[in-house]
Amino acid sequence: MPFRKTVFVLLLLAVSGFSVADADEKELSPRVLQKLHAKIDADVNGKVSLDELMTFFQDTRKSSIAKDLKYMIAELDSDKDGKISLNEVRQSDGADGDDESKKAWEERKFKAADGNGDGLLDESELGGFYVAEGNDKVLELSAQQTLDEKDSDKDGFLSFDELNANIPKEDQRPEEFELVDKDGNGKIDLKELLVWESGQFYAHANIEKFMRLADTNGDQHVTVEELHAAHEKGGNPAEIYFEEMAEHHEL
Repeated sequence: MPFRKTVFVLLLLAVSGFSVADADEKELSPRVLQKLHAKIDADVNGKVSLDELMTFFQDTRKSSIAKDLKYMIAELDSDKDGKISLNEVRQSDGADGDDESKKAWEERKFKAADGNGDGLLDESELGGFYVAEGNDKVLELSAQQTLDEKDSDKDGFLSFDELNANIPKEDQRPEEFELVDKDGNGKIDLKELLVWESGQFYAHANIEKFMRLADTNGDQHVTVEELHAAHEKGGNPAEIYFEEMAEHHEL
């Protein structure tokens, strides 16, 4: 497979949540659900909050991205030192030409992804460079870049029209904007823009919907019994994400 096609396929798999190494779906049996609930329950109080579930899901996604994109090391690593330099990145994507703005952006993103500051990206860092949600600093950098570029009235927010500037009408998605605009004020702030940039707004919306469905006593938490009941009832809008978390953690 040609180099750039290989990179594209790996990136597509990582963004979609599909694991290269573990392609089979994990059956959500009662035992698996119980073990998964225990892992998500960070404060070990026997109940899972929305914050705990969302944090666990996001951490799983980051780990999954790093795991899937480690296969890119062999493709990019021209000097075979087991790590990727900024020059190797530029050689692979054609950014080593005269486009100074692209080169400056890649350098900023590279530094954000380079967690230990050694000027190289190892297996754990490479995923965050190529998929923004895989690294908090890269995600924040990407969101701020979008805000700076599109905030035409400089009020620190993005309206639907600002976010979709220069995007054809048929490609604009008002329903996606509504999912991200949590307070419904018609504008997206930097915190909301992080969800937009991550591309996981549908996942977040479905996880929130699951919590509302499963939380039968309205205490803003889900017990393992409520988790079992919601799964048995069927129609869990977040089932695919539970399967992904169970598979990744080998439950």
